[in-house]
Amino acid sequence: MSNLIERLMPQEFNVLLKEQLGMYISRDEVAILERAREKNKRIIESLRGTTFDVYLTGHIDFERVVLFYRIAEELEKNGITVYYPAMVVMDPKEKGLLELRIGGSAKVLLVVTDVTSYGTSVDIGFFTHRKFRGEDVKIVVCFTGLEHDLRVMMNHPSSVLVDYFTKDIEDAVLKTVQFVKELRSL
Repeated sequence: MSNLIERLMPQEFNVLLKEQLGMYISRDEVAILERAREKNKRIIESLRGTTFDVYLTGHIDFERVVLFYRIAEELEKNGITVYYPAMVVMDPKEKGLLELRIGGSAKVLLVVTDVTSYGTSVDIGFFTHRKFRGEDVKIVVCFTGLEHDLRVMMNHPSSVLVDYFTKDIEDAVLKTVQFVKELRSL
C-alpha cells in the first residue's frame, strides 16, 4: 500500500471487535487473533499523526465491513487516503477522540448507509459545522436504504449542506474522487 496506511482486513476487524465485545470467537478466528492484535497496534500508532483526504463512515456491521474495505480500496486506487472506523479497533473513548481529529482534517465526508443512525448524523453534523466556519469541505451521502427514507433525508433543511446525494455506491465513489481532486487543486 506504499504511501497508504495499513488497515485491518475485514476478518481481522471482526475478530478484534468480537474480542472487545466479549463475543464468542471460533477456532478459525482464534488462529488469526494474535496476528490481528499486533497489526492493530501498528495501525493505532500510524494513525496518531496521519491526515486523510476522506472520512468514510456509515452503518458498519459485521456483514458490511467488507463493503467499506472495498470502497476504501477503490478510493486508494485513485491515490486518495481514506479513514473509516473499521480500519482499527480501539477503546471507544480513545477512538472517538482520534476520529474527531481525523474528521477535523479530512476534506470529504463520504457516508454510505442503508439506515439513519446517530453516529452518521454526528459525522454529518461535524462536517456541516466546518462548512459554517467557512472551511472548504464536501459531503457525499450514498443512501442505499428505502427510497422514502432518502426523500425524507433530502427534504430535511440541513440537506442543503450536503453536496451530493446518491443511491449508487459507484457513483458516490466517483463523486468523492472528483471532490478530492478539486479540493487539492485549490
